[in-house]
Amino acid sequence: MKTLAAAPLDSESAQAFLQRRLLLLSKLFALITVGLHVFVRLVRLKAPREVDSLMGTQLISLQLGMLAAFVLVILRLRKVTRSQLELQTIDALFAIAPAYAPMVAFAELSPHMRPELLLLQLVSHVIVARAVLVPSTARRTLVLSVLGFLPVIGWTYWFYDKHGDPTLPPSFIYTAPVFAWMLASTAVSTIVSYTIFGLRKKVVEATRIGQYVLERKIGQGGMGAVYRARHGLLRRPTAIKVLASEHADEHELRRFEREVKLTSRLTHPHTVAIYDYGRTPEGVFYYAMELLEGLDLQQLVETSGAQPASCVVRILEQVAGALSEAHALGLIHRDIKPANVILCERGGLPGFAKVVDFGLVKSVRNDATSAAVSGVQTIVGTPLYLSPEQIARPETVDGRSDLYALGAVAYFLLTGVLVFDGRSLVEICGHHLYSQPAPPSTRCSHAIPSELEALVLQLLAKDPAERPPSAQALLARLRALPVRRWSDEELAAWWVSALEERAQKRSASHPASSPASAQTLAVDLRQRAHLES
Repeated sequence: MKTLAAAPLDSESAQAFLQRRLLLLSKLFALITVGLHVFVRLVRLKAPREVDSLMGTQLISLQLGMLAAFVLVILRLRKVTRSQLELQTIDALFAIAPAYAPMVAFAELSPHMRPELLLLQLVSHVIVARAVLVPSTARRTLVLSVLGFLPVIGWTYWFYDKHGDPTLPPSFIYTAPVFAWMLASTAVSTIVSYTIFGLRKKVVEATRIGQYVLERKIGQGGMGAVYRARHGLLRRPTAIKVLASEHADEHELRRFEREVKLTSRLTHPHTVAIYDYGRTPEGVFYYAMELLEGLDLQQLVETSGAQPASCVVRILEQVAGALSEAHALGLIHRDIKPANVILCERGGLPGFAKVVDFGLVKSVRNDATSAAVSGVQTIVGTPLYLSPEQIARPETVDGRSDLYALGAVAYFLLTGVLVFDGRSLVEICGHHLYSQPAPPSTRCSHAIPSELEALVLQLLAKDPAERPPSAQALLARLRALPVRRWSDEELAAWWVSALEERAQKRSASHPASSPASAQTLAVDLRQRAHLES
């Protein structure tokens, strides 16, 4: 399998990386040339007239010419993406051209000035700097290094043979050290390219999972981390979820793999789409899903505050539709919360809700394997949105538990505050078990339609039998509410405003870590019973 580092230069990423490095090399050489020019100017102020006449004018003319060439390359590479052939040509010229212009300028120097040493220093520095900065295979560096040094060897022999000074040693005496220097510098530059190219290849391989290249971490959940990635061939932006190392025992691997298989069966447009899953050669389990770029409901309320009824009903309808399909297949999410509903843009539709993170999904199919893997004797979910039965009788949980959590999400969206809060997880769970929620209209300043408020309170009923019987029934109730639906223009304006407010908050402050009460809770009742006994 080819990695990015070993990919041909017509690979978009490799080609862009090469152009950036050539631009950096051009800037470096231009800066060095300016520094040398200033140095030569200062030396000429004190240099003997003979030295000045021998090399001052030639050096200054050479430096100005080289500076002009580097500036031209910088301007060429700054903005427009160049072709593979042009980048390869510029790369080759960096290695070969430095020897030719000085040979013409130094042809009239006295042999006592040892111009071949100046040429060797110039070519050596260029060759080694290129090996350090420009991504290149060892073979290419070897070939370009030899092509860069060979003219110096030939020119050295010709230069001393041309002068024919009987007081000087034979030409090969000067040529032999140049040849030895060429071998040493070529070996060094080749080894540098081999080492750096190999390290880059290892880095890319380390950030590659299956056909996907990881770019950056974008989230952390209870079961693992989520990374922004791209498919190596399709170039499609993707999100990759990787099982955390602390959850790498066989039980958790089975649970993680089960999550993917169950979620991949869901095809509702408001459920995150699963593309692929598998294990790396090292045994790391992962799955690839569609990348959702926008903001979740938690971020929406934190940045924009309580939302109008029209917005809340629209979001609830979308989430209820996704849950309706899941429940029909016998799948319960068990962790519905604002952070697990992401608003994005799909097919030109703004504020498109996607239900994500089925990491705690439970199948209610009556088979022993499913029960063992999902852990029906385990309290799972986020304490702020746990249904009473999830706390007291987790083995009885069904789709109506998701509806309770969705009611808590609706309460949060309408009021900007939590249904129940407390100083500890135990206190929060106690409120969910025994406390009646205050009507949303008493906890916010804007008006809430009475029919919507009644529905939210019904979703928050302690007894599952008092809630809507199914997500499909809830969806029908939501559609029948006498709430004004937004026009396309109103929806677009709201979406732009929400994104702008989110961007402003990000630039104004660093994201704070989530409070402990907002984290996903998992309590194994079997383990607790064992400890108590």
